[in-house]
Amino acid sequence: MTYRKYIGVDEDVPPTPRIRAYVEALLDRWIDMTEDDDDVSPWSDGPLIGNASGPIIYFAMRYSMCEEVSARAARMAAERDLICFDPQWNRLRPAPEEQ
Repeated sequence: MTYRKYIGVDEDVPPTPRIRAYVEALLDRWIDMTEDDDDVSPWSDGPLIGNASGPIIYFAMRYSMCEEVSARAARMAAERDLICFDPQWNRLRPAPEEQ
């Protein structure tokens, strides 16, 4: 399984250029938690790029913002031909009804 190969392993694997670009796009839209003086970041930890490893980024977000942010983040991934899996929904996103 790819997740186990890259997340939670002892060896740091730099994010791929596509994942790095995706993270940069997310941070163009929402501030990184580490730079958030106004408590408006949707991320649960930071820096966001620290959650990226190889071809994967696994990030959590605040429950109070998760509906809006997760839908937009999924669309942003799809726009970049990335696959987005939502573990809370246990499915790929965006679903057809979200597009």
